[in-house]
Amino acid sequence: MDECYEVLSKVAKQNGVKLRVDSPSEITLGNDGKMPFWKALSAMSRGVLRWRILFSSVHWFALSFGFYGVSVWQPSIFEKRGFEPQASSMAVFTSVACQLPGTLSAAYLVDRIGRRVVLIACSIGCCLFVSAFALARTPSLMLLANWFLNFSTAALWAVTYTFTPEIFPTWSRTSAMGICSFVARVSGILVSAIGGALLETSVDWSLGSYAVAYAVCAVTNMIIGVDMTRAPLSDVIGGDNLRLVTLDNLSNSL
Repeated sequence: MDECYEVLSKVAKQNGVKLRVDSPSEITLGNDGKMPFWKALSAMSRGVLRWRILFSSVHWFALSFGFYGVSVWQPSIFEKRGFEPQASSMAVFTSVACQLPGTLSAAYLVDRIGRRVVLIACSIGCCLFVSAFALARTPSLMLLANWFLNFSTAALWAVTYTFTPEIFPTWSRTSAMGICSFVARVSGILVSAIGGALLETSVDWSLGSYAVAYAVCAVTNMIIGVDMTRAPLSDVIGGDNLRLVTLDNLSNSL
């Protein structure tokens, strides 16, 4: 990375312009070419990466809370809404089946309209469909809302797994994903207990908490403000600006 920076600096100097990227000297790798986790964690606590890992963690926590809250307590929710046990099991089965087209739709749209657009749209969709599920009072409307909810949730997970690693540089990508996965699992454990307590209080309160979680997902993705759609994955040259070295911004820098 240092060698690349030196070459770019020479080219910029020969062209009489200043290279508008920072030196990557503070990013050091181990003897095996890998950055130790604690160094990656320290580097991610500075500059723009600090906000990316913060909002990404919030997104994963909220997404896991909403998804596992509905998934774990879905049979109980249907039964409390008057479904017979057999009908409840069939409703859960058909709802989960809707996740297949949701994942395929995300795979189709993610490179066509952009990661953030799909993330925000699916997050808002999940929030609306959970709310519709809570407000519905007939079996057909509850099923319809839940089908669309599972469709949107599957698409949201698929794009999240694409989006998150792309917004971090190579040396911190796996560490960032590890942190986000850890946060998601903590959320899943918490909602297993919290969801049950809320459900005992009120079905509407339970579903309302999941709607809020999906709304948080939408807000965090609006705030992150970065999208790597159709951009080549490259290392990031260090410092607080963290500019991606792509052909486009390289030509703009020179």
